[in-house]
Amino acid sequence: MHDFVNASNACQRETSRMNQYNNAPVIPTCSSVIRCLAGKGYVSSPSGKFDAEELRIGATCTAQ
Repeated sequence: MHDFVNASNACQRETSRMNQYNNAPVIPTCSSVIRCLAGKGYVSSPSGKFDAEELRIGATCTAQ
């Protein structure tokens, strides 16, 4: 679980960016976070989530 949390946090940082006009953070797209986690060896469950229910965590992302 600890490894997943670290990977999820790393993907959030890696896929986030700043708005070029007002320097505000832009929430990454869900597809970019999923690609990042897949690149770190994680696969989604049949329900489409990467996180385990008991962890109560998930990536903050926007649908695209």
